[in-house]
Amino acid sequence: TDDWPGDVAEDAPTDVPLPADTCFGPTVAAVDNAGVPAGFCAWTWAADLSAPRGIEVASNGDVLVGERGGSRITVLFDSDGDGVSGPGERAPLASASGLNHGIAIHEGSLYASSAATVFRWPYAPGDRADLGSPETVVRDIPSGGHSTRTLAFDDAGRLYVSVGSGGNVDPDSSRARVRRFDLS
Repeated sequence: TDDWPGDVAEDAPTDVPLPADTCFGPTVAAVDNAGVPAGFCAWTWAADLSAPRGIEVASNGDVLVGERGGSRITVLFDSDGDGVSGPGERAPLASASGLNHGIAIHEGSLYASSAATVFRWPYAPGDRADLGSPETVVRDIPSGGHSTRTLAFDDAGRLYVSVGSGGNVDPDSSRARVRRFDLS
């Protein structure tokens, strides 16, 4: 359609109606005055986390959240099916000094980052107990400045780590890039 913000393929359907109402969240958790398209709604699924920064959804539906304020990964779930992850539906999963942003699940492991390090723990979807001490898989990433490290894997199993610039204008070419690591 004319108001679509991105590119649309030439053969994309233009007459697909939006569902009448796709909201299935609990009324008590509704976000008042949320700006969402017609037929949609917004609600608070989880609250009371310590500076949540990164998120990954496991194949079983568990939500893993990197809590920058607690240097930990917390697993959230909705075991009672009420549409909210309440205080009794979460557990600390992993911790390491300085965890701040990046989180990824790949081939039986959980990965998380600090400003200078990427850590790994053995992980299976459904794990809800402390995973123990981490293994360091990448160390000595330049820190300071923009210090969050987004993590992603490609189909060949290589790890990509973003390394932000040292400042908003940074002439140092060792920063402001995405680095690739072969962990095999």
